[in-house]
Amino acid sequence: MHVLVAYASQRGSTAEIAEHLAARLREHGMECTVRGVDHDPRPESFDAVVLGSAVQGAALLPEAVAYARRNERALTSRPLWLFSVGLQPSAGHHRRAFARLIASSPPQDVPQLRLALHPLDYHAFAGVLRAHETPPAQRWLYRLLGGQFGDFRDWHQIDAWAEGIAARLATGTLTGS
Repeated sequence: MHVLVAYASQRGSTAEIAEHLAARLREHGMECTVRGVDHDPRPESFDAVVLGSAVQGAALLPEAVAYARRNERALTSRPLWLFSVGLQPSAGHHRRAFARLIASSPPQDVPQLRLALHPLDYHAFAGVLRAHETPPAQRWLYRLLGGQFGDFRDWHQIDAWAEGIAARLATGTLTGS
């Protein structure tokens, strides 16, 4: 089984998660190719696809959405998993109500992509937010709202999701979740 792990990454965290997912799938005998959507990998050349995007401004990166729309026919005709990487999953741990509200909302594009592409699963992963990569005004506002900077990726959660994908591909259990 040849799996494409395609991603749109802004500062590298999503790319690292994509590489990690592919490594886990390879451990289960899957052949994996990892490519940024900016390289326009052709989904029709693969048996299954895992597509991920960083979240910026409560939305998936535009290049990820454009890639999904451009390849909609190929993506809907094979097993597909979607993931996003942002602060939403980690925000629920904060004490302030505003941060918890952010945590409860998926990125804007996800509901439409789920309807159009019919992925077998979608998962939101926490990402990385570094103070030195954040403009001063946004850094100040984020701290005022109770936000914290750091690496919030949960590698055990990412591993578990990859294990689930591998199991479904190995057993042929490819109906929606």
